[in-house]
Amino acid sequence: MITAMVSFKVKKGALTRVATELSAIEEVAEVYSTTGPFDLLAHVQVREYENLSDVVNDKIASLPGIKDTMTVTAFKQYKFRRLDEGASPGSVVAPGEPDVPGPTASVRGRTAIAPVLAKLADNFNLDRGEVFSVVDAINSGELSDVQIAGFLVGLTNKGPTVAEVAAIADAMRRVAVPIRVTVDGELSDTCGTGGGLTTFNVSSANAILAAAGGVRVAKHGSRSISSSSGSADVLEALGIDIDPTPEQAARLIETVGISFLNAPTFHPIMGRVFGPENELGIKSIFFTIIGPLINPAGARNHSMGVYKPELVSMMAQVVAEMDFNHVLIAHGVDGLDELSLVGRTMIADVYRGSIRYDEIAPEDFGLRRCTPAEIAGGSPERNAQIIRDLFTGRETGARRDFLLLNSGATLYVNDKAASIADGIALARALLDSGAANAKLDELIAASRAAG
Repeated sequence: MITAMVSFKVKKGALTRVATELSAIEEVAEVYSTTGPFDLLAHVQVREYENLSDVVNDKIASLPGIKDTMTVTAFKQYKFRRLDEGASPGSVVAPGEPDVPGPTASVRGRTAIAPVLAKLADNFNLDRGEVFSVVDAINSGELSDVQIAGFLVGLTNKGPTVAEVAAIADAMRRVAVPIRVTVDGELSDTCGTGGGLTTFNVSSANAILAAAGGVRVAKHGSRSISSSSGSADVLEALGIDIDPTPEQAARLIETVGISFLNAPTFHPIMGRVFGPENELGIKSIFFTIIGPLINPAGARNHSMGVYKPELVSMMAQVVAEMDFNHVLIAHGVDGLDELSLVGRTMIADVYRGSIRYDEIAPEDFGLRRCTPAEIAGGSPERNAQIIRDLFTGRETGARRDFLLLNSGATLYVNDKAASIADGIALARALLDSGAANAKLDELIAASRAAG
């Protein structure tokens, strides 16, 4: 069975009549009125792709009052049957009836996604209500994988706007598993977009060092999808429990000053998006720029690395629209999604909605430039050893300076230092005094006890 969504422009005053006549056509399952450039959307079902053009051109386009038609999307449905009990893995099951449609999304899901797909196909931007409707439908399981894939492709092809990214992030915050932390002052995060040159998970080391300096850190992250070591991987290799419950995470932040927040635990919606995105083989905003914007604990201070230079301005504008306090967005022009020790770094300093752009270099802070190889990482176990060696003073040189630069920015963002330069001096003192290593040991013990 072939399913298609077909949009129509209708002459003024003919909407009700055309909708009624469309509903009478045998192959038209449902008709919706829509906003945007088109007036109606029809859900059409035919047996073969060849039949679709016959229905659209001969039966639909010829109706009086229709000015224009466009097929938004068309796809084939399959029916899958379970293996018989006792069948061995890898057994082949004969296909079911070839023309019987498989499970479809709910009526509410179709109602939410159809007009959105129509607008994206015509290169129109989505309003906040439409974004919230789609995110709610994905989160509640009301959209099929095909519909989710259609949304990802449509948004990627059109290009997300600042308002759309902010709306998606706000909608995902709303449906996240809540975590309520009671502390004085702001919470902070060091989660970035990922996708830059491979280093030793400096953002994870940065989070622990910041906590040693009195910053309350809700470290949001996950296991790596594309690289060898994500934040969850390296923290687990250090001996930290990376999957606390919301209550345990809140308690760790309140008592130790830091907890890891495993993204899949707090954002089940990401699991629903991952399958379609993985099958498509594309990078959508859900697994790149959205992550740093949806901290489950609502952290409003953030040092955030981005993997493309154009994202510095875009993310700054998104952050300025959302409920953030102080955020520093950075992109190393050499390709690093961190403040770079290899070359210059583009930054956007966003404080309570006001944006200041700048460009900095290691020598501005008395630090020596290095090669990418000097700050490279490896497996989770290798990166964990690098972090431990940094905290105990066994690792010096470029990796230490790289950590100092990024931690200096985090301490500045969180009002522990008046500038990045002052933050670097404080970070150096926290390493030299053993405070960072003590905080790591405290987090390991407390997270294991909580679990």
